[in-house]
Amino acid sequence: FPEQPLEGESIYIECFAYGTYTLHYTWSRLGKEMPKYVQYENHKRVLKFPKANVSDSGTYSCTVINAYGSETATVNLDVKVRPHFKTELKDQLLDIGSQLTWQCEAHAKPAAVYAWYKNGEPMKSVNGKVIVHNNVMTILKISKDDDGMYQCKAKNEYGSALSAGQLRVLELKPEFWSNPLLPTTLASVQGNVTLQCRPEAAPYPTIEWFKNGMSLGLTAGSTSNRYTLYHNGNLLITDITSGDAGRYKCEATNRLGTASTETELSVKSSTVISIKPRNTKVIFNETAVLKCRASYPKDLDVVYTWSFNGYDIHVKAGDHYGTGEGDDKGDLYIKNAGFKHAGQYLCQVKTIIGTTSTGAYLTVIGPPGRPQGLAAEKVLNQKESLQLAWFDGRDNDAPITYYIIEYQTNFSSVWDLFGSVISRHLVEVSTESGQLKTIIHGLIPAVSYRFRMGAINSYGTGEKSLPTS
Repeated sequence: FPEQPLEGESIYIECFAYGTYTLHYTWSRLGKEMPKYVQYENHKRVLKFPKANVSDSGTYSCTVINAYGSETATVNLDVKVRPHFKTELKDQLLDIGSQLTWQCEAHAKPAAVYAWYKNGEPMKSVNGKVIVHNNVMTILKISKDDDGMYQCKAKNEYGSALSAGQLRVLELKPEFWSNPLLPTTLASVQGNVTLQCRPEAAPYPTIEWFKNGMSLGLTAGSTSNRYTLYHNGNLLITDITSGDAGRYKCEATNRLGTASTETELSVKSSTVISIKPRNTKVIFNETAVLKCRASYPKDLDVVYTWSFNGYDIHVKAGDHYGTGEGDDKGDLYIKNAGFKHAGQYLCQVKTIIGTTSTGAYLTVIGPPGRPQGLAAEKVLNQKESLQLAWFDGRDNDAPITYYIIEYQTNFSSVWDLFGSVISRHLVEVSTESGQLKTIIHGLIPAVSYRFRMGAINSYGTGEKSLPTS
C-alpha cells in the first residue's frame, strides 16, 4: 500500500503468514537485485520503499521459513508517475516574421496527454500559422498578435504539471540609445581597431559605414583595402596609419526607419584600449561578457589582466570566470552569473611601452524574489474557495507579470500546480500596504491544503514562497 503506488511516495508491502515456532522472512526480486535503499520493518515482515521510483516496478517474493518448512508468495509492484517536466519552456524574445518551436517533455506513467494554452485559453492548430501536436507547438510566422504567455500542460490520471514561457514579439525601428559608439575611439599606429555597431532593431537592419561623410562601400562579410565589415555590423581596420584618423559613422536601416551613431577615431603612437568594457546587465545564471581590446604596434606582445572590486581575478578551469581567445583574448566571461558577481571590474593592458586600464560595472538581474508572508483565509459563505494574500519580493529589474500557485494536501506530500497562471493585472493590490490578494476556487471540502506561490517576470519564475500553515 498505498493502493496505487506513485513515484516519490513511501510504499509498503506486507507479508502475512501464520504458523508455530519462530517465523523468518526473506525478500527477493524476480530477475533483478533488490533496490539498495529498501528498508525492512517488523522483523522483515514489511518491505518499505522510502521514496519509490518507477524503476522499482517488478515482481517481489516474500519467503517465510520455520522449523517445518517454507512458503513463498509474490506480488507485482507497478509504480505510476505523476507528470513532471524534464525540460521547461524558456521565455523567447523574437522578431516579427521569425518561427518559434516550443517543446515540453514530461516524465509520466502512464504517458502524459499534452495541451497548450495562450494567456490561459486552449490552443488549436491554425492552418498555415500554428501547429499544435502533442508536446510540440510551432508558430510558423510570428506576428505582433502572438505576444503573450504560453503554457504546456501534461496530464495523466494521477496528476498534472504546467510549464510556462513568455513570448515577446519585437518590432523596433533601429536605435543606438543603449549601445552608441563612444565620442572618441583610440587606436595605435600599426595596430588594429574594431568599431562596434550594435543597434537594437527588429527585423535586423542592414549596416553601412561612412568615413568623414563618404560611404566605405562595404557589404556584410566583405573586405576592401584594410577594412572588413563583419556580419554583426562591426568594422575592423588593420595596420592603422595616421591617415585612418577621422569621423566614422555606422548607419542601420530596416523597413521601420534608420538610425546612426558616430565616433572620432584618434590615432596614437602608444598602446591604447580601443574597445572598452561597458556597464552591463546580465540575467541570473547566464553569461556576461565584458569586452576589452587594445590597439598596439603589432610587433609587441600584450598581456590582459582583470580585477573585481579591487581583487585580482585568477581564471581557473571550471570557475565562474573565463577569457576569450585570439583577437578576443582580452574579453572576460562571467559564467552562470550570480548576484555575488555584481560589482566593479577593471581591465588592465600591459606592453613593454606602457600600461593602461579601464573599468565597468556588472549588474545581475533575473527572476523575481520569492513572495513574502503568504497567508490563506476563508471566504465567507464559499466553502470551496479561499483568499490568498501576500507581498511581492524583489522584481529584479523586470515587472512581475504572472503568479503560479502550488498545493499539497493531507493525502499527498507532492506539490502540484493549482489551476493556471494568474495575471498580475487580475490581482487586488492594497494602495496602503502593497499587499496583494486573489481568490482561488474549486477546493474539495474536508481536504486540508497547504499553498505556496511563485512570481514570474520576463526572466522566468522565481523561488517559491514559504508555504501557508
